[in-house]
Amino acid sequence: MKQASENHSNFQFTGKHMMMIMVAFFGVIVAVNFNMARLASSTWTGLVVENSYVASQHFNDELMQARAQRETGLHSGLSYKSGVLTFTLKNQDGVSLQATDLVAEIGRPAFEQADTLIPFSKGSDGDYVLGLTLEPGVWAIKITGTTDGFQYRRDARVFVTNNGIGRLE
Repeated sequence: MKQASENHSNFQFTGKHMMMIMVAFFGVIVAVNFNMARLASSTWTGLVVENSYVASQHFNDELMQARAQRETGLHSGLSYKSGVLTFTLKNQDGVSLQATDLVAEIGRPAFEQADTLIPFSKGSDGDYVLGLTLEPGVWAIKITGTTDGFQYRRDARVFVTNNGIGRLE
C-alpha cells in the first residue's frame, strides 16, 4: 500500500507546468476574442444611417409624411406565400389604386449589406406581385411608390416559416 502512494508523490508541479497552463488559458481567450471580432466585423456594420445628424434633420419631415399618408385613408395588404410577395394598395373606399415606381427593398433586419431593391410587376385584380425566394427567418421589407402624385411607403417585418409561408409581424 505504501508503495502506491510513493509513486504518486514522485510528480512535482514545476514552473513549466504552470507556464503551459497559463499559455493554454490565455491562448483560448485570445483565440475566442479574435474569432468574435472577425465575426462582428464581417456581419452587421452597426450603421443605420451614414450621418445621424443629417438623418435627424429629416426625421420630422418623415413623421409629417407618415401622418399625411395615414390621413388619406390609404391602406395596403402584404403577403408572402410560395415564393410570391403580393402587395395591394386601396383607398378608403376599398378601390384598388394604381401605383408607379413601386419597389420593395428587402433584406435581413440587421444585415444591410445584402439588401436588394426589386420592382413589382402588375398582377391580376390590382395586385402587385414580386417573385422571390425568401429563406426561413425574419425579413425587413420597405415598399415605396407613387399613387396620384402622393409618395406611399410601407415598412413591414415578415417571418418566413420553413414551409415558405410568411407571417407579418
